[in-house]
Amino acid sequence: MNFIDSHSHLQNFNNKIELVLNTASEIGCNTHAINTVSPEDWNKVLVLSNTSKYCIVPFLGIHPWCVTENLSIQSFTQNLEGILKIARCGVGEVGLDRVRVTSSLAVQEKFFISQLELALKYRKPVSIHSVKAHNEIIKIIKNLKILPVFMVHSFTGSIQMASDILNLGGFISLSFSALKNGESKLRKLLEYIPLDRLLLETDSPDMKLPSIHIFSEFGINLDYNNILLNSPANIHYLYEIISRIKGIDQNSLVDNITMNFEKFIEDI
Repeated sequence: MNFIDSHSHLQNFNNKIELVLNTASEIGCNTHAINTVSPEDWNKVLVLSNTSKYCIVPFLGIHPWCVTENLSIQSFTQNLEGILKIARCGVGEVGLDRVRVTSSLAVQEKFFISQLELALKYRKPVSIHSVKAHNEIIKIIKNLKILPVFMVHSFTGSIQMASDILNLGGFISLSFSALKNGESKLRKLLEYIPLDRLLLETDSPDMKLPSIHIFSEFGINLDYNNILLNSPANIHYLYEIISRIKGIDQNSLVDNITMNFEKFIEDI
């Protein structure tokens, strides 16, 4: 069984990366989409993808939290394009954020659009961050001449928001954040998301795991020693929860997620 972690930031584990990857492999997670947040991450993630014995799919870009008013978009775009021309990678993590900001939404939009255009030019999939900016993101994607292959990661929005993403051909990736709204809301969302458009992720290590109480509400008995630290080794809990709610065998869910992920990255 090969669990896929569709979005993480493994570079932030620093000198524990190999330990984290080996621990994840022990539970059957050997495929990872690792997203950068700034140019300072790019080389580290590319080197990891080229040297690791595991399947590491790098995504390069700048996170909206790292976009600042004085950052040169021309220089940034040239640097990113130089890598996208030659590297096997996606574009991410990119997007818009109204809550935690280091620049205006207008500046965030310029960087978001420039990265989407590069993704289209070099046929790269895109991993999108969206916080309180759903309408703007959907409008920007609709205004593109060609729609990119994209996913909205760590989705916690409404069914209407999910509908907007699905209507544009996007994938929806769920993380442990989806558990915080309770089982009934998650069940309704999962009834709406087709199996062929679903991805699963840990967004580790940055995303905090829900409380043990929330896990217990979903019938999960925690057995991972470092459960308070989010890592790819926890992804099997999410597969277990989603397969139970969807009423399908976990092996079938793994097969579906694998096909979805392969379709998502097929142009890399």
